[in-house]
Amino acid sequence: METRKIGIIICDRYRRCAGGKCLRALKNREGAFGRYENCDVELVGYTSCDGCPGGNIEYAVDEMLKNGVNTVHFAKGCWSDIRHVHASVIFVIIFSRNMM
Repeated sequence: METRKIGIIICDRYRRCAGGKCLRALKNREGAFGRYENCDVELVGYTSCDGCPGGNIEYAVDEMLKNGVNTVHFAKGCWSDIRHVHASVIFVIIFSRNMM
């Protein structure tokens, strides 16, 4: 069975979040994680964006790639104010979609 290595980036406004909902959804293959229904999944990274306009995005994804990540997921809070999305975030979204 294929193993997908994923990373999760959350909005910095929720940096104190312990990841309960994301991790439960991953375990139960719900929501965005439903695409992994027939795959083994390994979480290789979980971090915040470091605040608008996403100052930690490039570094976080680079570190996740070093650990073998296949796909980066952005928690819902990252898109609550799309006006502040940095161009690098758009690149990461395109990159992660191409990894599928």
